[in-house]
Amino acid sequence: MINFINIKFEQSIPNFHFLGDANLPYKIHQLVECAQKDENSHARILWRMDSLNRSIPNILVQVNSEINKERLLSKIKNLNLTANIEYKMLEPNFENGQTFMFKLRANPTKAMPVLGSKTSKRIPLGVVKDKSIPCEEKNKIIYTELKKWLDSKAKNHGFSIINCDFFKEDCHELESILQGKFSSYFNSVLFMGTLKVTDAVLFKHAIQNGIGSAKSFGFGMLSIKRI
Repeated sequence: MINFINIKFEQSIPNFHFLGDANLPYKIHQLVECAQKDENSHARILWRMDSLNRSIPNILVQVNSEINKERLLSKIKNLNLTANIEYKMLEPNFENGQTFMFKLRANPTKAMPVLGSKTSKRIPLGVVKDKSIPCEEKNKIIYTELKKWLDSKAKNHGFSIINCDFFKEDCHELESILQGKFSSYFNSVLFMGTLKVTDAVLFKHAIQNGIGSAKSFGFGMLSIKRI
């Protein structure tokens, strides 16, 4: 069973300040975690920020367990925010061969080992820094890298891509201190298109648990709609 929450912010000064926070992904992560049943619950939570009709953004949240509406509302109130909240519950069941329209904001990266360290550093895919490469060739490189990443994820998660468009949104690096200094990349790419279910069991797992890395920061939620 999956619980879906749609948090629609109202147009207010506190809301605009909150949504304009430099640490917004972490702030939203803290907010949506309050949808957990209690402090001891650690169910998978996925979320994505969308904007409808160019209005103030809303947050789509997916929780794979019972939710605590009062706890979530209390957190929103404590942040001095105002929002309309909609709830929906679904039991996902799929069959091989089904086709769906899909939407996925992902963080396409690859892990590269750090020289002299046991840790790895995530490098964004679809990013060409060499300014000497012609624009047309650069676009081909970006398309090839991102398509290869999505096709690989699709194969491992029980579906195939029928058609897809992607929109590169932003890419930034966050530095952290954990047994030495290292960086984490968030490479935001929005994929939209049509898919076909090839393995219903794996596909259900992908819907429930998301795809790719940085799920706590608004990436990985695979949304689908029947055609």
